[in-house]
Amino acid sequence: MADNEIKGIFSPRKDRFPIPSGSDAAFFKDSFSLRTILLLGATAQAGLTLILPPRYALLPTAFLILHTIASTVHSVVTFPSTPPSPSGSSPTDTIPGRASVFLPSPQPSSTSSIYSPTEKQGLAVLHLGVRFSHPLGLFAPGVREIGAHFKTCNDAVLDSAKPYGCIGYSSWRGTTDDTNNTMVNIYYFRHIQGLNDFAHGDVHRKAWEWYERECTRAGKKGKGKGYAYIGVFHEAFEVDKGGWETIAVNMPPTLLGAGSVPVKVDKGEKVWVSPLVEAKGRMFKGQWDRMGRGGGKGE
Repeated sequence: MADNEIKGIFSPRKDRFPIPSGSDAAFFKDSFSLRTILLLGATAQAGLTLILPPRYALLPTAFLILHTIASTVHSVVTFPSTPPSPSGSSPTDTIPGRASVFLPSPQPSSTSSIYSPTEKQGLAVLHLGVRFSHPLGLFAPGVREIGAHFKTCNDAVLDSAKPYGCIGYSSWRGTTDDTNNTMVNIYYFRHIQGLNDFAHGDVHRKAWEWYERECTRAGKKGKGKGYAYIGVFHEAFEVDKGGWETIAVNMPPTLLGAGSVPVKVDKGEKVWVSPLVEAKGRMFKGQWDRMGRGGGKGE
C-alpha cells in the first residue's frame, strides 16, 4: 500500500453501522452495590429453601454454576488462535492489528475516493451525562421520564445525521461510587454548528424544559416535582483540523471508530461509511503524522 493510500476496514453499506450498546444484565448489575446483589441472591436462595425440599432448593444454584463453567470452557476452547483479517471482520468484532480514524470526504466522486489524504478534517465532541444521587439510584422517581427524554434526543440526532453532522456516540458508566449511577454519552459531530442546531431544536428544547420544570424547582411549593437529585452535565469541544488523532490495536470499533458517516457517491447514491481505516503507511506512523502535521514524532 502506498504511503498516501488510505484503506477502510469495512466496505460502505446502505444502512448505518451498528452502535455498541450495553446489555440489560450489565445495566441491572451496575445499578446496585456488590453487597446488595449478594443479599438479593441470598434472599432468593433462602426463599427457595423455605418452599422446596433442600435437595431441590439447591438445583437452581447448581444449574447456574454448571452453566457458567460450561459456557466459559466453551468460549476458551473455541476462541480463535488466529484472528480474522481486518477486511473479514464483523463491525462488532475485534479488529486485529493497528487501526485509526480518518473521516471520509463529504462529497467523494466515487467509492474509491472516499478517504482523501488531503482532507484531514476537524470535528466537535460532546460529553452529555446524567447522575442520580438518590438512594434508589436508577429506580428513583423521575428517572424513567428523563431516560425517555434522553432516548428521544439520542434517536433524533442519529436519525438526522446529515443535517446535524452526527458521526456516532458511545455510552459509558461512571465507576467512582459503589453504584454506577452516573452515565455519559460521548457524541462526535462533523462540526460544532450541527451540535448547536440540535441544541436549539424542538426535541432538545422540550427535554430541557421538562428538566428545568421538574428537577430544578421545589416539589410542593414550586411547579415542579422536586427531582433535584437528578443532575445533568455536558462538555463540548471544537477540534480544528490537525488537532486530533486516534490509534487502536486489537480493538473492536470503539468511541469515534464506532461511528459512521452518510456520504453520497456514484450518481448521488447515499451510503454509510465507517471512519475506521488501516493504520498503515507513513501518514499513520506517529502521532504527528496521524494529525496531518507530518514529522513522524510520537506514537
